Amino acid sequence: LKAKFETRVLESSFIPSTHKDLCRVCFNYTHSPVIFSSVCAPMIEHALRLLWCIVNERTDDCIAKDGAYYVTLDGHGQRDKHDVVLLPNLSTGGFKSKVGVETTTSIPKGEEKSKLVDAIGEGNMAFLIDLFASPPGSPNIRAALAHGSYSKHLLNELLAMHSEPDKELTGIMQESSNEQLHDMSCALISVLDIFSSPDDYCGSSHNN
Repeated sequence: LKAKFETRVLESSFIPSTHKDLCRVCFNYTHSPVIFSSVCAPMIEHALRLLWCIVNERTDDCIAKDGAYYVTLDGHGQRDKHDVVLLPNLSTGGFKSKVGVETTTSIPKGEEKSKLVDAIGEGNMAFLIDLFASPPGSPNIRAALAHGSYSKHLLNELLAMHSEPDKELTGIMQESSNEQLHDMSCALISVLDIFSSPDDYCGSSHNN
């Protein structure tokens, strides 16, 4: 069953062709939830960014460029200066697409709906917001990993992979495998399941 799931994810259009090998590596560490999540969360972020750019016809925003803002997953930081994948509307009308350069459109800022909502469905969008862009104290998985909230657990998992079993190591492994950490990796696996399942998600191919 695990092998079939991994094959389905790898063969789906959700995972860009450039990230297939990274996804394979990711699946090798499902037993280490923080290592798995540290690889999986940025991969999902990039896949969602590509999908957002495709469905909204904004392919120039899919990668970072010198002196320019580009779309981010959760908007932590400078959401007033760039688009956010998980917001229902686009940042249009007077939106600064480049540092110091003002662009103009015929649509007032924030009134053009993101087509991503229709592409993935409101329920799936709500699930992603819960995982990645909920208020402080909530999961915010990608931000928590990137900002070091689980650095101690990550170190413990790495130590457990390269140390001989002893009493101290046993304690480390137990600490690193607590329920919260496994819930985090399971949530990310659920995202991969949704976006590799034709019955649950109808999106555009983005095999880049």
